[in-house]
Amino acid sequence: MNMVENHENALKEEIVGANDSKVSELQFTGNWFIDAGILGFVNLMEEVYGWDLEELKRRIEENQEIVYYGNFLLASVFKNLYRNNAKLPLNIIEELENTLWKNHFNSSQEIFDFVWDNYVCKVSKDKWVHKKLEVIDSEKTHNKKGVKAEFNDDSYIELIKEREELLNSMIGNKEYDKDLKKILKKKKVDITSYEDIKKLVNIEDTKKFHENFISDVINIKNKNSELQYYLNSIWEKDVEKEFKFEKDKSRFYRIPIDSGFYKNFLFFNYGKGHYEQKQIFYNTINFNFKDEEKLRTIDKTLNKLLASESEFSNISYTYFSSSLFKQTTPYLFIYFLCFIYSFQGFGYGVDNVLFYSNDLKFSYIVNKRLKIRKTKAKNSNSLFKITWREIVDLIIEFKSEWSLENMYIIKYSRLDNQAQQDIEYIGIPKLQASIILDDDIRDSLNKNLQIRSGKNSKYFWILEEFIKNRPLFHLILSHVIMRANKQGNKVSKMTLLYSLSADAQIKVLNPSISIRIVNTFSKNAMLTEIKNVPNGAWLINVG
Repeated sequence: MNMVENHENALKEEIVGANDSKVSELQFTGNWFIDAGILGFVNLMEEVYGWDLEELKRRIEENQEIVYYGNFLLASVFKNLYRNNAKLPLNIIEELENTLWKNHFNSSQEIFDFVWDNYVCKVSKDKWVHKKLEVIDSEKTHNKKGVKAEFNDDSYIELIKEREELLNSMIGNKEYDKDLKKILKKKKVDITSYEDIKKLVNIEDTKKFHENFISDVINIKNKNSELQYYLNSIWEKDVEKEFKFEKDKSRFYRIPIDSGFYKNFLFFNYGKGHYEQKQIFYNTINFNFKDEEKLRTIDKTLNKLLASESEFSNISYTYFSSSLFKQTTPYLFIYFLCFIYSFQGFGYGVDNVLFYSNDLKFSYIVNKRLKIRKTKAKNSNSLFKITWREIVDLIIEFKSEWSLENMYIIKYSRLDNQAQQDIEYIGIPKLQASIILDDDIRDSLNKNLQIRSGKNSKYFWILEEFIKNRPLFHLILSHVIMRANKQGNKVSKMTLLYSLSADAQIKVLNPSISIRIVNTFSKNAMLTEIKNVPNGAWLINVG
């Protein structure tokens, strides 16, 4: 047996043995890639339906197929359509309770079809109509071969042309130049987007403009309304009510979901029509990699933090089959799709961050509290203070120092199909964890430190650098030099002293020292030395 076979067999044993509990139980697996997706799934369901972790677990225990093939399906499509405003209307939530949860379904396929046909199509209409209205230039509806598949409707193309002719007529009238520039807020008279059309047809004070000008605007408004009415009516008839249209119209009726994280992946692929989207979505939830080749391998296609086969020459060794997870994590691809929802964008120049421990409940509560508290932060310093205060308060509540020592900070500044920037996976060393739990020291280190001012201004989060086990002395020195030149923003002297002392004490302790000794002696001695700073009884070892 060669090394590759040994590795694969060992991996299979590890995965198969990793989950001895009920498949339906929602819990972390120990693999942070999957766990982040599980947390993202929890976050998505709470955002869309208002279910907290306990409510979601209760519903999964009651009927996991309805949750995954029904509620998740709608939540996922709705989130990708409306991004930052993904709270389902209350009337739809109430309707789902009376239909989805009170009806009897014979299979997961029945659940999926019911939700897709009755709800996914309904919530997709407005976004689909808007996308079609955005087409300004009728020439873009054709290529050398004829009508493009996504515009394959004669009446639609004709209405686009008629609206375009009316617009061109106004633009070509030199007498309208001044008024058009004023309305469009442009130096050049042109209409290049649907936003321009909306500005034009939504004039409030018509008395300010010439009668002929307003007459032409009304004609454009009426034609735009005619186009909008037509799109709404054919969607309601062909998609919502009958769900029956010719296959060559599938691209025309494509649900306009997109994802920067999963660009061109399966149902996000712009080349997939409505029928294909529906089938691929079901196959993804159903772990059907027999019909979906892209689901066979777990690589960069599924998660941008993973490697792709093209990046390695030893493909036979790095190939990672998804079939290994089918028994233990049957909804694996749902979690991969939700991976991005586990992170929070904090603003104030702070990256997208996930605080992760190997306990679902703890991770869920930490990240949820931070999401609530971050809205109250006025700047990055107050944000950092809130973040760590919340974490430590929760650890005390859980009575578990172990939670902090086993917590990781995962962060990135950009993570999409084109680029992955500033990705970090930060563990919290045991000694640093002990120091962070001390309120006075943590508050002093929990500051944003400026080391450079002017156009190239640069800041460091002291506590983060400390957690990363990076030296603080040179940062403190750079800050002191900057302040000596009367530049930049200052921090308290206590922050500087605590930072230097904590840095020195970490260096003094031998990394190979046993955990038992650290727990019983070094930890207490270290904290004492650091906290003696205010009394002047401190020795800084900055060698």
